[in-house]
Amino acid sequence: MLEQHPGRALHNAATEAGKDTMFLIRVTHSSGMLEGKYTSETTFPPTDHRSHRPRSWLLNGIKKIDQLRFLENSERTLGQAALQWLLADERVASTLPNIYNQEHLLEFAMAPECPPLTSDDLAKIDNLYIDNFGLEPEEPKFKGTMEMPAEATAA
Repeated sequence: MLEQHPGRALHNAATEAGKDTMFLIRVTHSSGMLEGKYTSETTFPPTDHRSHRPRSWLLNGIKKIDQLRFLENSERTLGQAALQWLLADERVASTLPNIYNQEHLLEFAMAPECPPLTSDDLAKIDNLYIDNFGLEPEEPKFKGTMEMPAEATAA
């Protein structure tokens, strides 16, 4: 939901090419952001892969998560909604969430049993993403653009 590039482009390219392609999605919770437990005080140890990200990733991510809280209810966590959102795309065969403990295992395994996301939920998520959740764009917007640098094409 938060980092749809380049995944969305890959899915669309496969569809446009007429390929009957299915995808296996990993890092389903945007490095833990979509578990909804980070705060502005959250820090990561130097050996944690998230420590390389700019602080704005955390702070803006928390603001984005606040806008996705409408997906939570007494029968569905944000983490379960994240899995449901991915699986709502018929081109997604399965997901590989990071599971660090029994709590994660139980929560994520129960995602299919939770009330499904509605078409209104999916549309609202799309609109939030398209508008960058109402936040100023970050530089760089994506970790990679999947485009060859200009200096490489000139050679």
